[in-house]
Amino acid sequence: MNNLDNEIKKALSVKAENVQLPENLLNTIKTELGKKENNDMKKFRFTPKLLIATLALTAILATGVIGAGKIVSTRSSSSRLDDINHFPALEEIENIVDFSPKYTETLGSHKFKFANPGNSQNMDEKGNVINDYKDISFWYETDNKDAILTLSAQPAFTGLELDENYEQISYNGITLYYSSCAYKAVPPDYVKTDEDKKLEESGKLMIGYGSDKIEEKNTQSLSWSEDGITYNLMDMGEEIDKTEFIEMAKQVIDVR
Repeated sequence: MNNLDNEIKKALSVKAENVQLPENLLNTIKTELGKKENNDMKKFRFTPKLLIATLALTAILATGVIGAGKIVSTRSSSSRLDDINHFPALEEIENIVDFSPKYTETLGSHKFKFANPGNSQNMDEKGNVINDYKDISFWYETDNKDAILTLSAQPAFTGLELDENYEQISYNGITLYYSSCAYKAVPPDYVKTDEDKKLEESGKLMIGYGSDKIEEKNTQSLSWSEDGITYNLMDMGEEIDKTEFIEMAKQVIDVR
């Protein structure tokens, strides 16, 4: 299972400001965005402005195994009706997700926009639920109107194998895992080239089906665990300088 593929599927939500999404948009996420064997997934299209996602070090750092089941997919649900459109106090977040994440009103020069809570389940190869949990994503304003910048948090899980391909960065006793790839939105009838397949296998490309035309966005992600909580910082299309991006994660870690 491609790690950054899972990261994007869990970490992203809706970007288009004028698009209204159906309830349970994130239902029945499969291991690849291109799979559309599910009726819910046929109701909408994957474009740079309408993206599904999921955050989890369980899936991000993972080819992991918890108990007897190997995580191969994540099923998630959320609703834009649950958006928090003001900067929330920690007590409000705690009442929603049952844990106490760190988050900031600004990330670098990017201001808080809204927060969106969700519910997720990690599944094994037989479709059995390995664990379920609540998560939350904090969205931040971007200079590029089509870009996405999110900070997501969920309970941390144990028993996972780390992906040695991720760049590891140490800060205040915490290991951050950095990864990047290109996201390529393509029409439903798009046929992968040999180059596409090679890039996918190397983790440098993720393909999502359903766009009107072929579009690509550079994506970068930082993930880490602290005090029983897993965090993911995601930049899709804003193309923030890597050094600045790392400083944003440090800013979150430094929250007291």
